[in-house]
Order: sequence, then structure tokens, then C-alpha cells
Amino acid sequence: MNTIEESWEKFSKVAIPANADERQVRDMRLAYFSGASRILDISSNLADKNVSQEAYCAVFDGLVEEILKELTSYAAYRMIARLSTLMAAADAERATKN
Repeated sequence: MNTIEESWEKFSKVAIPANADERQVRDMRLAYFSGASRILDISSNLADKNVSQEAYCAVFDGLVEEILKELTSYAAYRMIARLSTLMAAADAERATKN
């Protein structure tokens, strides 16, 4: 995966519900590319300031940590939502059997 478009395609297949309307897909795409653009802005700003490699790495370590924290939180949310759906379906099935 060498382009943001390729990354977007992979992400969108996993993160966007199949029943999402065109506006939701467009908004998510805009948010995705805006995030990628911001990473490039941060990188360019550091390069323009001629910061040391150590300082550059420290900034990017912070970005990685921030991104991983958010993705972990999102993954936990999705897992809880999926479990809730499965539990509700199981409850409904048990209710129909009784």
C-alpha cells in the first residue's frame, strides 16, 4: 500500500457499513484524507524548521501513540457494539423458544 487512496479503499471496506449512504461515505472519505493531509502538514512543518532527527522522531512517536490510542478505543467500541447485537439476538431467540 503506497498511496492514501489504496489505504482508504482498504479502510472503507472495513469501517463503512454496507448500507451507508453516499453522503456518509463522502464525509468519511473527507475526514480520512484530511487526517492524512494533517500528518503531511506536521511532517512538512518539522522539515521546514530543520529540527533534529531526535525531535522529529519524538513528534512522530507522539502521533503514533495518539493514533493507536484512538484506534484501540474505536476497536473496543466496535467489539462492544457487536457483542451487544449478538446478545440481543440470542435473547430474542431464547424468548421465541420459551
